[in-house]
Amino acid sequence: MTTLRALILLAISVSLVAQAALVAGHFMTKDDGIHIIGKDTVYLAGEACTVNMTFDRKFENIQSDMLDCLEIHKDYMGKLNP
Repeated sequence: MTTLRALILLAISVSLVAQAALVAGHFMTKDDGIHIIGKDTVYLAGEACTVNMTFDRKFENIQSDMLDCLEIHKDYMGKLNP
């Protein structure tokens, strides 16, 4: 498998996870541990942060989404470990 093909498959899988989380977001709220940061980023409390890193996104936007995830995670961890 070429590196390009692997990257494309990874981007597709990440996009599918984010889309599924967005659909779930219509039925769930932050109280359920799902934080929809934007159309490209979802934080699952204490589990994961999914950030779409497609080729059309600017580095600065990806970085901003990751930092948003870290801030939410920091808040979440603070509530668990006061």
